[in-house]
Amino acid sequence: MPDKPEARVYIIPSSGGAPRVLTENPTSYWHSWSPDGKTIAFTRPSNGSNNIYAIPAEGGEEKALTSGSGISDDPDFSPDGKYIYFNSDRSGNMQIWRMRSDGSNPEQMTFDDLVNWTPHVSPDGKVIVFQSYGKGTIGHPTNRDIALRIMSLDDKKIRVLVNIVGGSGSMNVPSWAPDSRHLAFVSYQMLPEDDNGSSE
Repeated sequence: MPDKPEARVYIIPSSGGAPRVLTENPTSYWHSWSPDGKTIAFTRPSNGSNNIYAIPAEGGEEKALTSGSGISDDPDFSPDGKYIYFNSDRSGNMQIWRMRSDGSNPEQMTFDDLVNWTPHVSPDGKVIVFQSYGKGTIGHPTNRDIALRIMSLDDKKIRVLVNIVGGSGSMNVPSWAPDSRHLAFVSYQMLPEDDNGSSE
């Protein structure tokens, strides 16, 4: 919007119409909608940190669900609305966590040397998919060799779904099909340079 140029979360009717600003505070990035349609989860970076917030979809006061100077990012509601899955470096390495939807009882879900981002729960609530960078990766850059991995929530076992070239933008927001058997993601393809020195 011309009068609010910074990133904010807006809601627009699916049938079309004028957008309604939901987050008055700038630098707000949408990530997930609660299953009951009443709450929006979003993130906001500030002075090198990043935290997770919730706000009523009808508008109102936002609530910080995480705090601190580290990175907590990519919140995604579970299908029953009880949990929000997210990634955080609060344990020293970026790992997958979950918390109650009110921000309480954070629980670490992954414990390996890989750098894990963007968890998304399947609609049947049985697995989460997330992307994993190599050990020591800083942030969530693009154009990197990453793995999309799936964790069973019953036994916490993890398997590689596919290895791709990707990163930030590959799977930032919920992307499962309703049948829990398919999901969408973005894989990058590096093209050779043309005679002018640019790739097409």
